[in-house]
This record gives sequence, structure tokens and C-alpha cells, in this order.
Amino acid sequence: MPAQEMAEGLLLAVAGALLITPGFVTDTIGFLILFPPTRMVIAQIILRRVQINGAQSFQYHTDQPSGRDRERSQTLEGEYHRRDD
Repeated sequence: MPAQEMAEGLLLAVAGALLITPGFVTDTIGFLILFPPTRMVIAQIILRRVQINGAQSFQYHTDQPSGRDRERSQTLEGEYHRRDD
């Protein structure tokens, strides 16, 4: 599954950053992530959470704001003329 491999790759980058950061706790967490069985478990947990949260927060993007968003829109309309003096 490509998502599993991507999550594990991201975890390897996080593990590298944790190992560079000084401290016993960060090193311990970094080594746990480097160990393949724990990395796979952590990646599966992350993927389950991402799928649940992603399905709940999915929104359609439209060019025109609607309702409440229209009032908060910060789009300015106007014309632009360049003057060369």
C-alpha cells in the first residue's frame, strides 16, 4: 500500500530529527521509530487517524464564496494601471 510506505518514510524523517535533537527521551523515541515493527504499528495508527479525520473534514472548493464565507471574503476587485513616468 503506497500510503503505508509514505507514512513510514515520513516517520523515518521524524526519527532522524529526533535523534539529532539532544535528550534521552527524544533518542529513545527516535530509536523506537527506527525499529521496523514499531514503525509499522505507528504508521498504521497514523493512517487510521488520517483517514477518519480526512473523511470528516472534506470540503468542496468553489470559486465563489457562499453565505457566511462571502461576508468574510477578503477578495478585492479593482483595476490596475501601470504608469511609466
